[in-house]
Amino acid sequence: MRTQMIPDSDYERRVTRLQGRDDQADLDVLLTYSSESEPASSRYLADFWPFFDFAGVVVPVRDRLP
Repeated sequence: MRTQMIPDSDYERRVTRLQGRDDQADLDVLLTYSSESEPASSRYLADFWPFFDFAGVVVPVRDRLP
């Protein structure tokens, strides 16, 4: 049984929501860490599962960048 694909618009909403929370918390950027055994943040934000490796996702607060 195949799982249903998550549309790109859902990932865009997740990132936008995080950017709003980062802005409220006065943060400039959110850096997440993932591994094969802990893939939650990269799967949630980018649909990437780091098999036999590590990954990071960087989410900047857009309106604070030049």
